[in-house]
Amino acid sequence: MKESKLDLVRIAALMIIAVLATWIFIIGKELLSPLVFGLLLALMIKPVVVFWERHLRSPVLSIVLTFLIIILPMVGLFYFICWQSADIYSHMPSISEKVEEGLDDTFRWMDKKFKLKKGESQTIVMESIEEIKGDKESIRSENNVATKSEEKAKKSGKVIGTGVRVSSAFLTSFFITIVYTFLLLLYRSAITKFFLVQFGPNIRQYARNYLFDVQRVTQKYLYGLVTVMLILGMLNSIGLWVIGLEYAFFFGFLAAFLAIIPYVGTVIGGSLPFAYSLATSEEWWQPVSVLILFIFVQLIEGNFITPKVAGSSVKLNPFVSIFILFVGGMMWGVAGMVLALPLLAIFKTTCYYIPFLRPVSLLLSSDLYEKESLFDEKFDAEKYRLWSFFSTKEN
Repeated sequence: MKESKLDLVRIAALMIIAVLATWIFIIGKELLSPLVFGLLLALMIKPVVVFWERHLRSPVLSIVLTFLIIILPMVGLFYFICWQSADIYSHMPSISEKVEEGLDDTFRWMDKKFKLKKGESQTIVMESIEEIKGDKESIRSENNVATKSEEKAKKSGKVIGTGVRVSSAFLTSFFITIVYTFLLLLYRSAITKFFLVQFGPNIRQYARNYLFDVQRVTQKYLYGLVTVMLILGMLNSIGLWVIGLEYAFFFGFLAAFLAIIPYVGTVIGGSLPFAYSLATSEEWWQPVSVLILFIFVQLIEGNFITPKVAGSSVKLNPFVSIFILFVGGMMWGVAGMVLALPLLAIFKTTCYYIPFLRPVSLLLSSDLYEKESLFDEKFDAEKYRLWSFFSTKEN
């Protein structure tokens, strides 16, 4: 009778590969993230390139024409966002000033309520705060005004410097992504053939089906995401315009664009017009209306728009999606959060094509609770147990 024993060599090799791969992904962020973005963008616009190749018979000219049709509007949209952001920043009152005004009103109310001298409640509160911090001398500093001016100047310089660095890094990554996309589209046939010849003739069609499914899932996810963003942009913009918020279409489509970051992006996108309304509006109902609008749009998006438009393309377990979203954010920042779900969808498809990992593919599915019986009915066999991969059989 054969007994199963743990293969420590195989476990050690797998752990080394996992740690090494994670380390490479973390330190290689600047190199790898444009490559992954380029791959996804190439998969997305490939049908357009194929269409032009049928008519122009020139791969280079077809790719360039596709870039002019698709990439240039993206550049124009980015320029519009930057221009509008600068305009809003130059005209928007400081939110901190609004907060200070609110605090002054609160202190005046406290003085009146508790029958204190003017400014006495503010002094009491500030002294209490400073006692907690252990720094009483900073309350009555004679050089307070000059210090604040110097701090503001330093902060302004830091903001400008940070903005220049971030913009330069973004433009560099964007340019590299475009170059990668162009080359991947140009050499896609050769790359595909290289991949297929790694498999024997008897399973080559199986590998071809795998590539087709990866391409189909990725394209449907990206097309669905773009469609959802357009719908959200229109809903947000029309709602903000009805409320009477300035720059309604800018804030509406910016919030829709930020929805590319699952779960987190929607919250950030809604907080920006809310903060702007809070800082500029004299009426309390406007920021409240903005908040209600985004909650309402989020409910519609989560229950109707995304399930109908993009839900059929990538069915991922929400628990795993949220977890992988945080992992992507820890490793690659915002880029990792954007790429987390499409990469998870590709991993799910890969697991389905590897027989002993098919239970993992099912585990990543959004309809897991409906198909949980398959673990007993279909995958309750030795070849599907993950333990069997880490064990060897001996007589």
